Amino acid sequence: MARYKAARSFILMLGVLSMAFVMGCGGGDGIASMVEGRGEHAATLLNDGRLLVVGGRGSSALTSAEVYDPATGEWSSAGAMTEARYGHTLTKLDDGRVLVVGGSAGSTAEMYDPTKGTLGTWSSAGSMTYEHGIGHTATLLDDGKVLITGGPTLIEGTKRIAAFAELYDPSTGKWSLTGDMTEQRENHQAVLLNDGMVLVVGATSSDLYDPTTGIFTKVGDFAKSHDEQFTATLLNDGRVLVAGGGTRGRFIAPNTLGHVDIYDPSTGEWSSAADMTTKRWGHTATVLKDGNVLVMNYKSAELYNPDTNAWTVVGNLPQEHGDAPGGKSHTATLMEDGTVFIVGGGDVNYTVSGQADTRKGMKQVDVYDPAVGW
Repeated sequence: MARYKAARSFILMLGVLSMAFVMGCGGGDGIASMVEGRGEHAATLLNDGRLLVVGGRGSSALTSAEVYDPATGEWSSAGAMTEARYGHTLTKLDDGRVLVVGGSAGSTAEMYDPTKGTLGTWSSAGSMTYEHGIGHTATLLDDGKVLITGGPTLIEGTKRIAAFAELYDPSTGKWSLTGDMTEQRENHQAVLLNDGMVLVVGATSSDLYDPTTGIFTKVGDFAKSHDEQFTATLLNDGRVLVAGGGTRGRFIAPNTLGHVDIYDPSTGEWSSAADMTTKRWGHTATVLKDGNVLVMNYKSAELYNPDTNAWTVVGNLPQEHGDAPGGKSHTATLMEDGTVFIVGGGDVNYTVSGQADTRKGMKQVDVYDPAVGW
């Protein structure tokens, strides 16, 4: 009997240790946590299948970057940018290098080359003509150039919302201005369409950018505003799904939205789609390999089926990735094996007036597998 009790205690202890190990790794399936906690970062998949995560902030802005290697299941350093930044954009170029633009670091840009050195190398990509701060967009065009639109900027010392756009040419390393949008925009979205045009989506209206002429043309308004912190996603059939959004409330809690609109490039028309099951802002939207779209905020997720125009709840994440008042601070990236990596987030405490008091970045990683769920 004593031997049975001892064996049973040993087995229970092993179970507790195993659970602690899995939880410490950052996800229910044992995915390792990042080296450094971060939110409001940016992420992209490299040509070799590794996941690059850059910048963001914990208690302050970060210069650091790290990569996850699916072959080893480990995170490692990817060096450091020359400037700390969060709220920036990350664009993988045709040659595999990665362009980092603006955000909290203003008009500057940097380039990451994953093929050079032990950790990859960082170098300056010059400065844009104007500052494109937190709330701009970056879109890789078919000709290999990168289109930067809108966001907050400084003109003669005054902060304004920009209508202008710029182009980065990787072949020359030069920046140049292109045509202006039809209106000033920040916290908008931009999507490269299958015909090479770029759809720029704002709170209530949208533009089309023609790279051959450098001209933006207005293409219509929505029946209902999406305000900010919404998503715009290119579906496999070429249409664009615009979902959710909202506005930050006076006392922290945001006013979230659940309505959905779809843009059809073949007709140039907007139409309403089925509402999400949950109102969301600051969420991410990821097209899976089967064409469905995974939409998730900091704690819950659902799937949109474009063929049936229906939403299906896929449950809560194993761990929360940030907080609703702070908007989007995690990233969601489709990996080569078809899973989605949800990385980091910001844990923020607020004062009674709604101002951020203390913050820290999150290290945790969760994985969504379309075959089995979380």
